[in-house]
Amino acid sequence: MRHISRQSALASQLHANHLTAGESIDLDAAAHSGLQDGSPLSALLSLAARVTGVEPNDWRAPGLAQVFGPRGAIYVVRTKDIDVFTLGLLPRDKVRVARIETVAAHVRQVLDGSPMRQADLVAQLPEIGGTRGLRWGATAGGITPTWDTIDTVVYPTAPAVLDPETARIELARRFFRYLGPATAQDLRWWLDGLQADADETVAALADELEPVIVQDQPCLALRSTDDTPPDITGIHLLPPDDTYINRRVGVLLVPDTARRKLLWPKAPPPGALVIDGEVKGTWRRRKGRIGITPWRKPSPGLRSDVDELAAGLPLPTAIEVHWLDLV
Repeated sequence: MRHISRQSALASQLHANHLTAGESIDLDAAAHSGLQDGSPLSALLSLAARVTGVEPNDWRAPGLAQVFGPRGAIYVVRTKDIDVFTLGLLPRDKVRVARIETVAAHVRQVLDGSPMRQADLVAQLPEIGGTRGLRWGATAGGITPTWDTIDTVVYPTAPAVLDPETARIELARRFFRYLGPATAQDLRWWLDGLQADADETVAALADELEPVIVQDQPCLALRSTDDTPPDITGIHLLPPDDTYINRRVGVLLVPDTARRKLLWPKAPPPGALVIDGEVKGTWRRRKGRIGITPWRKPSPGLRSDVDELAAGLPLPTAIEVHWLDLV
């Protein structure tokens, strides 16, 4: 069984997520992984970490859309991938699917071809089980949200055309590409579904996956994963829930327990200051004020580079950077 070092695993993840220095991609390629939009403007900042010249409204650029994605979170995805990130979450149990399709039918009936605020929609459909029920209903396709950091509006969209099984396998393929190496249990957690479904999907991908060992733990990796990925350099201010700092990769990304709690606290998580693939601190934003908490005192040159990076973030307000002491 192939062993992959921690450094190689992180380098592969950084490379897969288009976060290596000097790489030039467009919005379409950046959104291929799906970018979680759980914190205000987080998907926009994930785009900015990957694409040069991102503007404040590029999260809603032509060719991009929001969906209720994995774990019920709002994601920015390619419009042509809406079915992957919705139908791909459907369980296989016919009884559960029937319930989800019933919820979706009720939602479409109330929408009647027009958008509606999520709060008003849920209030009119108490039988669907609130926001969580709505988000599961959206996995049947034909229902998408738009969240502008202030309010969520639900839209009726074209019916899904992709076969659900094809969507499940493609969504899992992207999980292993952008979040792997991983296990079937990790996939189940990300999909927020049943372990039996995750196991069946992994079995369907068997020809594309290989067993590997990462930090003494057995995992699965796409066979395209390179033992010797390119060197990784660069500085990033990644927003909370960015794919590269998804809490599923916890021990691999941040081996130190105390620092893991700083990056993934029980309270709303901060973003991460990532230098050459390693997390070197956290940061939080309140409107235009960015507070950076380094885990070690930065050199004057590094501090200047991070200040320049922060000042260039595509936020709709002027940016003021503050360096904070680690408590």
